[in-house]
Amino acid sequence: MLSYPAEHSLRQLLENWRRSPRPVVVALVTATSGSSYRKPGALALIDAQGLAIGCISGGCLEVDLLAAAQQALSAGECAVVRYDTRSDEDRVFGSLTGCRGEVEVLLWPDRSGLRHPLLDALCAADHAHASVWVGPSGGALAPMVAAGTCDEAGWLSIAPPPRLLLLGAGPEAPALIGMLRMLGWHVDVIEHRARYLSGVRLQAADRVIAARPAAALADLDLKPYDAVICATHLYDEDRGCLQHLAPASVRFIGILGPAVRREELLAELPEALAARLRDRVEGPAGIMLGAHGPEAVALSIAARLTQRFGHV
Repeated sequence: MLSYPAEHSLRQLLENWRRSPRPVVVALVTATSGSSYRKPGALALIDAQGLAIGCISGGCLEVDLLAAAQQALSAGECAVVRYDTRSDEDRVFGSLTGCRGEVEVLLWPDRSGLRHPLLDALCAADHAHASVWVGPSGGALAPMVAAGTCDEAGWLSIAPPPRLLLLGAGPEAPALIGMLRMLGWHVDVIEHRARYLSGVRLQAADRVIAARPAAALADLDLKPYDAVICATHLYDEDRGCLQHLAPASVRFIGILGPAVRREELLAELPEALAARLRDRVEGPAGIMLGAHGPEAVALSIAARLTQRFGHV
């Protein structure tokens, strides 16, 4: 049996599958009630050697999950397992957690080693930055996968790994990129200053565009991004970035610096542009932690993005 995995995000799971297609079971959390470590849509990947990546709990349920998953893989049929930790007996004879919750998990095997309907759909959706829907097929335990939007009862939506555009690569950038990559984000960076582009400080980014951020935004497709952080540390550059971001559909725009700086930036924009930004712009960009320094700034921004998008 493999040791407990170190990676758990959807992005890391999909990268694992792309690198090594093989007979696997996808464990998909489909429903929860009460307290639960993971929520509906969470995934884990189990192969013949054990739990490869992901988790459905803090480790307390995975041993039983592994046994059930390998039975499903051997049989080649989907199965559903339920874990109920709400009773006092569970503290002695069950999971021992005392979490007082219930988790339902769909075990979805594929023995071909080449194609898994859900994993292939999630990989395609990641590329297109779209959601995947999983639902029942005629009442039988044979799930269906659909792209786009589905409002039918009983269907579960799985959002793609989130994407951040970081405008500026100042002192906080390496730590922020590293934290977000660990949390499963795609991170692209735009920076024009040679001192920030040199060395290996941005090597964890998915893409680095060597250009002035405001100028690059004029030609960049912003539709794939969930969030943008204006971190140039240059007032006029941030103002130029906001002008290009105003008509875009990006849901979250963070600006470094105090609230008064945010208000001054918005006040200098044409009112029509400022009006399109006010509900989406936050400054300061992160959660107030009471700490200082680049790493603390990065942590505060990563925490706010996690709070806002709730995705791993």
